[in-house]
Amino acid sequence: MNKRATVLIVEDSEDLRRLYAIALGLHGYRVIEARDGLEALLLQEVDRPDLVILDLDLPKIPGHVVRDELAAGALTREIPVVVVTGSADATAEDLDVPCLLRKPVTPYRLLAAVQQCLASGRSGVEPGRLRARRFGPHQGDTAADGTARSPRRRRTDFPNE
Repeated sequence: MNKRATVLIVEDSEDLRRLYAIALGLHGYRVIEARDGLEALLLQEVDRPDLVILDLDLPKIPGHVVRDELAAGALTREIPVVVVTGSADATAEDLDVPCLLRKPVTPYRLLAAVQQCLASGRSGVEPGRLRARRFGPHQGDTAADGTARSPRRRRTDFPNE
């Protein structure tokens, strides 16, 4: 990396947030921490991260809403998001993110996901998908221009080991 990548950690558990921050800091990442979804959205406007680690179950504003807000912003839609969740039902495809980790997450697995998502340079959001998902009847089956979409983005679902 030419510059230190900035990672925004959005996690309501102080212990997990500190664990993630220490692991990333020891590997040269600059870390910003948010305790809830509202704080995350405010922080990303002041100090734009290169990647977001996002818990889904957050106070004030849920993680999926934070993800949608990031995907809708012209300056934030290309920021890769690593979702960290305890939900067995969540999938990277459903959440439209390139990387998904299931709790409990080891520092090694977190670092691997962060490195992979930063290297891919992908946010996971296809053009037109957010609008189609929010307003269209077919949950993003077609692009904004009406053409059929062929999903070619690479997604990584890191199962528990």
